[in-house]
Amino acid sequence: MEHYSCMIDLYARAGLLEKAEEMLDHTPFPPTSTMWAALVGACHDRGNIEIGERAARKLLEMRTENAGHYVLIANMYAAAGCWDELATVRKLMRDLGVTKAPGLAWTDLGNGFTPFLVGDRSNPLAPEIYVVLDELSEQMRNINNCSDLDILAENIE
Repeated sequence: MEHYSCMIDLYARAGLLEKAEEMLDHTPFPPTSTMWAALVGACHDRGNIEIGERAARKLLEMRTENAGHYVLIANMYAAAGCWDELATVRKLMRDLGVTKAPGLAWTDLGNGFTPFLVGDRSNPLAPEIYVVLDELSEQMRNINNCSDLDILAENIE
C-alpha cells in the first residue's frame, strides 16, 4: 500500500494528475484518504478543478476526521472561485464537528521572533503583533494590487 501511496503522490506532484487518478481508481485495495488528499492538493497547485472535484468527492465520502483534508478542499475551491462549494465544505465541517486547529505563527517585533496564535488577541504583545501584520498586509496589497485581502483570507481559511 505504501508503494501505491508514494507513486500516486509522485505522479500528482509531477503534474501527471490523470495518471495519479487512474492509479487511484485501479488500486487492489480501497484508496486511503491520504491518497485522495494528495491528488486534491496537486489539483489545487495546478489549478485543475475538474480532477480536483472528483478527488474531493471521494475524499468527502470517506467522512475523515482530519480537518486538514477539509481545509485542503476548501482552499482548492477558494482558489478556483467556487464559493458555493467552499460554503458547502465549511458547512459539512460544522455538521461533522470537524474543527481546524488554530495556526501558530511567528513575527519579528525587533527583539527576536515572537510566537502567536492566529486570531488570538489575548497575547500581551497583540497590539505590536497586529501593527506588524497590518503593515505586512499593506505591503501585500501593494505587491498584488489586491484591494481586499481580508475577503481573500476569510475565504481561504
